[in-house]
Amino acid sequence: NVWLDLHKESFAKSLNNEDRRRCAEKIVHAIHQSVPSGRFLSLDFLTGVWRDVGNERGVDIVMDALETGALMDCDRLQLARVPRVRTLYP
Repeated sequence: NVWLDLHKESFAKSLNNEDRRRCAEKIVHAIHQSVPSGRFLSLDFLTGVWRDVGNERGVDIVMDALETGALMDCDRLQLARVPRVRTLYP
């Protein structure tokens, strides 16, 4: 993932957990502000519906990915880019 690659060095050089969390927050913010905007989603296996996990969980996912150097478990969570939907009325 480009976002992780761009920040993994500064994350590794961070001296404390607060600095690491700030680094992960920057990545989450950048993903949300990208075009099309990105979101962190979790699949509800009972309903089959993808749900936004929110900023805090998104930060936790990014921190885990940066700490382990691995991407998210695609069976459970994915970093998804979802375009905005526009509705046109005649």
